[in-house]
Amino acid sequence: MDVSLWALFVSAFVSSTLLPGNSEIVLVAVLKAGGAAPGAAVAVATLGNTLGGLTADAIVPKIISKLNA
Repeated sequence: MDVSLWALFVSAFVSSTLLPGNSEIVLVAVLKAGGAAPGAAVAVATLGNTLGGLTADAIVPKIISKLNA
């Protein structure tokens, strides 16, 4: 996998957690630079965003329960 797709994956993953990110900007940059096929870039961004959301869903309740303890 190309470095630009890895950067897109990390950006999408971080953007879907509690941390701010700009995955849309990275997606547009990857597409404009011709770093990947559009379908591959959208698939990688979707995978990163989904996995980041699942990670946030798993972590946030644990953080909240520790804060309330």
